[in-house]
Amino acid sequence: MKLLGQGRTASVHDYGKGKVVKLYQPEIPEEDADREWAASSLAFSLGIRTPKPYEIVRIEGRIGLVYQHISGVTLLDVIKGKPWAVSASAKSLAWVHAEIHSREGGGLREQKPMLADHISAAPLLTPEEKQRTLHHLDRLPAGYSLCHGDFHPDNVIVNDGSWIVDWMNGICGHPAGDAARTLLLLSIGSMPENTSRTISSLINLGRRRLKSAYLSQYLKASGLSYTSIDEWLLPVAAARLSEGIPEAEKEQLAKIVRERLTPDH
Repeated sequence: MKLLGQGRTASVHDYGKGKVVKLYQPEIPEEDADREWAASSLAFSLGIRTPKPYEIVRIEGRIGLVYQHISGVTLLDVIKGKPWAVSASAKSLAWVHAEIHSREGGGLREQKPMLADHISAAPLLTPEEKQRTLHHLDRLPAGYSLCHGDFHPDNVIVNDGSWIVDWMNGICGHPAGDAARTLLLLSIGSMPENTSRTISSLINLGRRRLKSAYLSQYLKASGLSYTSIDEWLLPVAAARLSEGIPEAEKEQLAKIVRERLTPDH
């Protein structure tokens, strides 16, 4: 099968007849694939523009999810190719995100218990820091909306519209928490060690512009306040520490957590 894309958790291959198969790496727990299948199937049934899920298969011992093949480029590629049009890309990202949140996510994994589990397992934080973060999370409102859980420009395919992919982190929860996760993903991320200072500066400038434009448009589309989203950044940042990301990014996240735990924040 022709390889179409390769990620940390899975690879995507041509499956023929207008279909692709997303094959999970052998070390990825099968429950992760089950969660993606449940979330993508629910999103499709609710009218979200996402590739149609067909079936679950096993190929050479690896579990695979068969989807409709969507041709196009990612929104991230669009931004890279037309950085001067970042505002238009951010608007598209925000309004599609708000559309997802307009649907109910009943039956999927719940947001707050999931975040609590990840916070408890987070490295770089002391037991006291974890406890204070969990206490903060406990005070936040529960929600019942469909949430993507990993919504960023590389998970949006663009052709004659915007298609949402990669529902492995799909959950039922509060839209503000999902938006906070997106703001975090747009804000930080490690770069290769050989990245020049000039390139790093340009990338950081682009991130700030994209984040600002996304936030402005999402507030308009959702009707939420900035404060309601900002309240979720502490637990979302702490929870992301438990993911398989570079150490440099974890250090940035730990810094955010500690800054937000200070009394005068």
